[in-house]
Amino acid sequence: HYDHLEKKTIKYLYKKNIIFIVPRGVDKYLINFGCPKEKIVVMDWWDKFLYKDLEINMTPSQHFSRRKLNDLNKSMWCSYSLIGKNKKVFFSGDGGYGKHFKKIGERFNGFDFCFIDIGSWNEHWRQVHLFPDEAIKAFKDLKGKVMIPAHWAAYNLALHKWNEPIKLLMKANKKEKINIETPKIGQIFIPGKTKTTN
Repeated sequence: HYDHLEKKTIKYLYKKNIIFIVPRGVDKYLINFGCPKEKIVVMDWWDKFLYKDLEINMTPSQHFSRRKLNDLNKSMWCSYSLIGKNKKVFFSGDGGYGKHFKKIGERFNGFDFCFIDIGSWNEHWRQVHLFPDEAIKAFKDLKGKVMIPAHWAAYNLALHKWNEPIKLLMKANKKEKINIETPKIGQIFIPGKTKTTN
């Protein structure tokens, strides 16, 4: 989707010394944007790629893909599980709640940090975006230690107010009492040292 794969940003990034690790079918967009093939790694769910000391796993997500009227689900979507020497990080990307969170949590035996989608939801889109209370369920399924809410207050893609996702998440967390950190966009966050505003 355009809010996750924007041409100008990709063109800026591929001039840097980086690689793109993408789900099957997304590579064609990068190539069309001018990205060299040698900078692209294409993977399927449960595939892994080793980059120096980091293991990058492409993990399932419950979503869909489309950029034009005639290309529904012509490419895959995913979440990512990053396994380093000392820490494990999960990034949900877009997606609805499902059994895949529990499978991921069991396979990797929990995560130190979970970046989880909490915004751009609507009752009609329940299958493709997490509601804030479902984000907490997903976090528990993943056996997470620290949750960092993602995908909220950036693009106005739903009918809810821009700050409603974080308000509902914090309200639900009064009962759940999970560890939530909310760094500002661009803020350097050092776990255990940086204070965030909840």
